[in-house]
Amino acid sequence: MVVCGYEQHALPAQLEVVRRLGGTHVELYPKWANNPDARAIRRQVADASLEVWSAHGPWGVETWSGGRVDLATPDDDERRDAVSDIRQAIEWLAAAGGRCLVVHPGVLSDPADFDRRRVALVQSLIELAPVAAACNIFVCVENLPRGSFPGSFTADNAGIVREVAASHVSLCLDTGHANIMADVASEARAAGDLLRTTHVHDNDGQRDSHLLPGLGTIRWPEFSAALAEIGYAGAIMIECPRTLREHPEFVTAELRDRLAALCGRPKTPTSP
Repeated sequence: MVVCGYEQHALPAQLEVVRRLGGTHVELYPKWANNPDARAIRRQVADASLEVWSAHGPWGVETWSGGRVDLATPDDDERRDAVSDIRQAIEWLAAAGGRCLVVHPGVLSDPADFDRRRVALVQSLIELAPVAAACNIFVCVENLPRGSFPGSFTADNAGIVREVAASHVSLCLDTGHANIMADVASEARAAGDLLRTTHVHDNDGQRDSHLLPGLGTIRWPEFSAALAEIGYAGAIMIECPRTLREHPEFVTAELRDRLAALCGRPKTPTSP
C-alpha cells in the first residue's frame, strides 16, 4: 500500500503519515518551478525506510518554466514545450529513484477538437517514449474527470497508448475521476494490461473531493475484483494528501485495515 507525498509541504511529516499508515512507497508532487533536488528527496525518503514509486508530472501551469503543459494541444510550439517539460520530469524522477511518471492527457477542451487533440497527444507520447525507455521510467497517462477530449475515459487513453505501442508508455487509473465518468471496475477493465499505477480515492460521483476510500460511493470490492481480473500487481496509491495532512487523527487501526483489504493484504494483529 502506498500513499502520496507532496514536496511543497514538509516532506518529513508526510513521510511519517505514510509510515503510520503502513505504507511502503510514496508518490511525489514536486513544485517543479522550485527546481527540487531529486537526490536529496530520494535520501529523505530512504531515511524514512520508504521508496519513491512515482511522481506527478507537470500539468497545466504546474511546470518547470512557468508556461502551460498540454501534451494534446494542436499548437505545435506549445506542444513541443510541454514535451520538453515532461522530458525533464522523466529525468528528474530517474534521479529520485522512482518508476512511474503520471501525466495528464490534456486539459479542458472542446469536444469538436477531439480528433486534432488525439493526433497531437499520440505525437507527444511518441516523442517521450525513447527518453522514458532510456531512463527506465514509465510515462503513465491518467484518466481525467469531465471535459478532457480525449482524456476523460480510460478506453480512449488505452487506445492512444496502444497506438503508440512503446514499452514505457502506460496508464494510470484515477478512481475518483473514474467514479465521476463511469465506474471504477469498468474503467480498470478498460485499462487492462496497460495499467501501471493508480491514484486511489473516493467521492460522491459528482465532485472530485479526494475522500478516503470507504467515505464515498465507490464499490471497492468490485474494484479489487477488477484489478485481480486484469492481473494488476502494481501500486495502490492513496491520493488523499490534504485529508491525511490536516487530519492525522484519521490514521487509525480501522483505516489501516480498510486499506489493507483494498490492497489484498490481511489485517495486521497489532498497530504501530
